[in-house]
Amino acid sequence: MGALAGWRGRAVALLAFGICLGASAQREPDAGREPRPWRVLILCDAPLEVPAIAALTESVRAALAAGAAPRFFSVHSEVIDLLQFDLADHESEYLALLGARQYATRLDLVMAMDSAGAFAVRHRDRLWPDIPIVLFGMSPEALAEIPAGVRAISVAYDFDEAGTLRLARRLQPDAERLVLVAGDSDYDRAWGPRLEAAVAREGAGLEVEYLVGRPLDDVLDRVSRLSPRAIVLYTTYSRAPDGTTFTPAIVVERLSRLSGAPVYAVIESQIGWGVVGGSVESFAEHGRRAAALALRVLGGTPPEAIPVEPRGRPVAVVDWRALQRFGLSAAALPPGTRFLNRPPSLLESHPAAVAAVGLALTLQTGLIVALLVQARRRRRAEEEARQQREALAHAARLSTVGELSASITHEINQPLGAILSNAEAAELLLANDPPRIDEVRQILEDIRAEDRRASDVIHEVRALARKQDVEEVPLDLNGVVGDLMALIEAEGRRRRIAVDTDLEPELPPVHGDPTRLGQVVLNLALNALDAVGDEGPGAREVLLRTRSADGRVELAVSDSGPGLAEQDLARLFEPFFTTKSDGLGLGLSIVRSIVESHGGQVAAENVTGGGATFRVRLPAIRKSAGPMADGRA
Repeated sequence: MGALAGWRGRAVALLAFGICLGASAQREPDAGREPRPWRVLILCDAPLEVPAIAALTESVRAALAAGAAPRFFSVHSEVIDLLQFDLADHESEYLALLGARQYATRLDLVMAMDSAGAFAVRHRDRLWPDIPIVLFGMSPEALAEIPAGVRAISVAYDFDEAGTLRLARRLQPDAERLVLVAGDSDYDRAWGPRLEAAVAREGAGLEVEYLVGRPLDDVLDRVSRLSPRAIVLYTTYSRAPDGTTFTPAIVVERLSRLSGAPVYAVIESQIGWGVVGGSVESFAEHGRRAAALALRVLGGTPPEAIPVEPRGRPVAVVDWRALQRFGLSAAALPPGTRFLNRPPSLLESHPAAVAAVGLALTLQTGLIVALLVQARRRRRAEEEARQQREALAHAARLSTVGELSASITHEINQPLGAILSNAEAAELLLANDPPRIDEVRQILEDIRAEDRRASDVIHEVRALARKQDVEEVPLDLNGVVGDLMALIEAEGRRRRIAVDTDLEPELPPVHGDPTRLGQVVLNLALNALDAVGDEGPGAREVLLRTRSADGRVELAVSDSGPGLAEQDLARLFEPFFTTKSDGLGLGLSIVRSIVESHGGQVAAENVTGGGATFRVRLPAIRKSAGPMADGRA
């Protein structure tokens, strides 16, 4: 195996294994039964929880799963921990362990990574004779030492220490010192010759300091005192001189956090732990290439017919946050650099999207202008619709006055007739000798009272018929009902229908327009009188009742008529829907429009025993809101 076979950080463990299941199986059309699942053993040279090992094995398993479908396969993992333990001291133990597994009778393929690959080739006759081996994660130099004729195929992998040092010097052209950090295990020290070769190629003019095999506390103390004009190149630190073992990725996080100089790494999985960057080959891509070789062998291609695949091309990978921490310029990076933790830049990564966004903003601006124009037109249309509704409501009030004309005439004729009779009586009393002045004075009082009665009727009719601007003020709903009772009772007497009221005293005020709410009261009362009809047996009565509860004021208008048809209840308040042969279907629609504009609701229901009730609920206002417009508090 190569001098630097293990290229990942490792943790304390002697054995770890995992089982990965494969894709769904289908019956082969020519077999008549499901084929036997493929069985693959992955031999790792570090524990599976080490980030580098995890990334590599997961990419292998994912590629096998995708390529093996629809056939079942299973993957077993075993660990030859060469990171924390010297192989010479434990090789016999690993042999005994793997031999006890009896893999030789069950395996179709062995995939061995890095240092474990040389172990697998060396002991293949004892452990898994005649089973093909796929070697991956090994340098070209290490692969060149594999004997011919051992049924092994491989894909090369290597680290780029020189490329990482070259990247560091591009970012730090004024650097004066290079500090090399590694641990004390055989694997850690094996980096030495490779680091020397990298320094010879790219380290000209730098003062070089080796922190290899030193206690970790000493290493951390030394790098914490470095200036930003130094470069720290980290490989692995898996064991200290006193035998304490470490996970290299955790060490690099502490090293990067405490270092006064930028830290660089040659292993992909260490970038993102505070390291500025490095020139690395992708573990995921390497795992996919190894899995592709494995699938070719499992598919029946002889290993000797498959050539060794060359190493992949390393790519500069840089952590944007670490770059910003040390104020290093991204402009110095080579083309094709891959960034980690970089805030996305639309201009750099999506120029077409930026152009599309610019176009979209232009279109959006035009759309906003169009919407503003449309909104202005809509407000104008709403205002026109409001004015039309008010005109329609006014027309409905005039229609109501027409319906009440007979009752109004009767109500006015009564006081006028009384005035005439009283005037004639007064003339007779004055003709007496002597004139009966006291009785004349009494007659004049009667004339004055009848005049006020006629004036009140005329006032209510004018208020109902007059078209005026909407003015919402605090008002007493009982007062609105009381002001209209003369007209309603007069119409009731004309039709021989009893009209009664049940008004709750000290009713909370509501916020509204007296004329419009008066129209609601009058419309509902006239509808109730129409429902009772001009003729018919039984009780003939209409009741107007007010109540308050739960912050709302309710007006209920009930009649003793035949009630409402069930199929009509849901449509009563629709425009132009009417149950009257001569109706226009606008009265209740206007009622609903007025009530909803006051924040209320209106509903109708049948009453048990006959008749119907219309209920108007309006939000009450607190008495502290001020005196009511009509003088009631």
